Amino acid sequence: MSRPTPQGLVVRVVNDTWEELQLDVAAIDREAWSLPVVIRARSAAVFRAKQVSYSEHEWGVTYHIDGDRDRPVYFYFYSDHDDAADGVEVWTPPTCCARVLAVAATIEVEVVPAERHAAQHAA
Repeated sequence: MSRPTPQGLVVRVVNDTWEELQLDVAAIDREAWSLPVVIRARSAAVFRAKQVSYSEHEWGVTYHIDGDRDRPVYFYFYSDHDDAADGVEVWTPPTCCARVLAVAATIEVEVVPAERHAAQHAA
């Protein structure tokens, strides 16, 4: 969890997949966010929620893996007015997984390919 800054919530997104994450611009309030439109494969980007309003306790942002609307990465942000704490939850398609870490006053989200496991059968 991180405390809100005067500029709002800061999130660093690390895209460790081999595909771009593309912002779903139709589902975002451009007045409330400063967001990259594309987060390149194997790179990182920072986005900010401008001046957090505690009248809005939750909001979300969606990116699509390689622009594929069937593979969304959904970031769900929430604020706890009583504790003045902010947090983020991330949902990914089965081909990926996400790790969410609090790093100082920043929340870091890593989007990584899911590990594949197979059972070997000996004849």
